[in-house]
Order: sequence, then C-alpha cells, then structure tokens
Amino acid sequence: MKMMKKFALGMMTFLGVYVSSLTAAPVIYKLTDSSLGGEMDQIRGVTSALVQKFKEERQAAPVVTDDLDLKGKEGGSEYNFSSLTTLPRDNPEAIFISSGTYGIRAFRMLRESSQAKGIFVYVSHQIIGNEEDASAVQLKSLVNIATFIVLPHHVFEISDPRAQALKEALDGSNTRL
Repeated sequence: MKMMKKFALGMMTFLGVYVSSLTAAPVIYKLTDSSLGGEMDQIRGVTSALVQKFKEERQAAPVVTDDLDLKGKEGGSEYNFSSLTTLPRDNPEAIFISSGTYGIRAFRMLRESSQAKGIFVYVSHQIIGNEEDASAVQLKSLVNIATFIVLPHHVFEISDPRAQALKEALDGSNTRL
C-alpha cells in the first residue's frame, strides 16, 4: 500500500499543472476490470491522490464516480465497451483513469470514435505490448490519445527495447510520460 501511495503521489507532480488550470472540480471516471485486483488498486490509489490534491488546493474535492467495470458479464474473457457510451464527451475537465489492455482499448475508443474531451491518465507497472506481434494491444498506441502515461521509474532502468520504443514514440507528441 505504501508503494501505491508513493506511486500516486509521484504521479501528482505531473498532474499538478493540469489540476491548477482546471476551473471547477472535475468528475473522475475509473475504467476498471474488477477481476484484476492490482490494476484496481493502482486506479484507486491515483484517484485517492487526486482527490487529496484537490482538497488541499481548492477546498473542494472532485466528484468520483463508481467504477465503470468493463469486464464482460459473468467473468467472461470479453470486455463490454458499450458502457462507454454513458460517459461524457464534451467535458474538458473530466478525468478518465484506467490501466491494462482494456484501458488502452477504452481510451482509444473514447478519443477516436467520439472525440471525447478531458484528461486521460493511463497507469501501469509495466510496458504492455509485444513488438513482434503487430495485432497485440500496445501501450505506444496511446500516443496523442492519453494525456499521461504513468509508469514506475524502474521500467526504464532495465534494458527493455519496448521502453526505448515507447520513449521514441512519445517524442514530440501531446502525451506525457
């Protein structure tokens, strides 16, 4: 739990600029897969840190919605992205937080098919995507889709070619690592 708090607080450094520029308390939407406890904890940790940051800076906390569980019914292996249609499309102060391959797909769907506005925060403990498999869902596909991709520092300390490829893909983009 301490690691999650450190991770979330470190992420707040990057979100500080955006939090300061918002004019009202935003709504936070957590896009989750209830079967993946670690990812759920990361999303909740980031959400908690954001709420705390807003309380400290504005004396008003953002509205936090219930988890939008994208996991298919009855624990199937498919995801139900139809629930994304209930999310706002035109609120530039909405904050969407997600993780995993389902989060990558959800963010891409929201941005590409509906031009949804807002701050998109993708959190993970690793780089997703297999460079050899062109059909795989890859983290670097969030270039200019996500506002922030949040990864722990140690991901870049190992000699993983995916880390270098991600850095190169993000160079000059609107997405911050």
